[in-house]
Amino acid sequence: MNDRYVWGEYVVASIDVLGQGCQFDRINDLVIDDIPKETLDDVANKTIRPVEFVRDKLEELFLWSQKQVEPKMAIAEEDRAEYDQSRATTPIRFQFYSDSVLAYVALRSTGYQLNDLWAVRDMFISVGGTLLMTLAIIDASFRAAIELGIGINLADGDLYGPIRAGAYELEKKADFPRIIIGPRLFEYLKSFSEGRPRIPCRTERELRGSKDAAASCARMIAKDTVDGLLILDYLGSDFRERTNGDSQDEICREAWEYVKREFGKQSASGHNKVAEKFRKLRGYFKSSLTRPI
Repeated sequence: MNDRYVWGEYVVASIDVLGQGCQFDRINDLVIDDIPKETLDDVANKTIRPVEFVRDKLEELFLWSQKQVEPKMAIAEEDRAEYDQSRATTPIRFQFYSDSVLAYVALRSTGYQLNDLWAVRDMFISVGGTLLMTLAIIDASFRAAIELGIGINLADGDLYGPIRAGAYELEKKADFPRIIIGPRLFEYLKSFSEGRPRIPCRTERELRGSKDAAASCARMIAKDTVDGLLILDYLGSDFRERTNGDSQDEICREAWEYVKREFGKQSASGHNKVAEKFRKLRGYFKSSLTRPI
């Protein structure tokens, strides 16, 4: 046991891949020898494959969003060290538990708060992009929540504390495939975007950069018309500007087709509870059709 525990603030994404239980019901309480191989293969394809896809894409998109791009304007040599530090991203760590994923960032671990805001941006891009690709490519979905709070990183890398429970409870409120943004995280972004961080920035350059980065993140957040909760607006123009142009538009269209198809299928099958979730998701997509996708 440690004789000293170090608490800190974390931004945490709690992610739950949906549809697992109804698939497992197909083989639950049966003797494995009595289950056709085709059924076992189909259940695996509809459960394990989406989980592995989500895990892989989260890490892949995070690494993509971290790529450093040289500035369009020349940086004076005396400013290069601070510029390079300001463009770094606080590491995002992942924990995987069956059909759940926890991604988290330890704030102020680099001593440069702008790094944390780049990490929040990267988390938005990673989680939002993965949800879109999950809908579009493998006809699956997840719900998620991203929130800020207090926790402690245990020796084995396991995040513990109130933020973990809080993010999980917020994720359950998501109910259908969407990404809830917690109120504490939104206030954190708002304070930076208004130039009044809770902890002062070390330099004027860091303050300006933090203000711009936080404002960029805040523009990727919208209020859901279903219940007024804040959500990551992964179909919005500000989100799409930071992702992959034409290919992103194609992914949006494929995701929209899946949502319509799944709503029709669940409605026709009498699965009203699932159909209602896709009706709500369809509403989000329909409300975004005024924004070209």
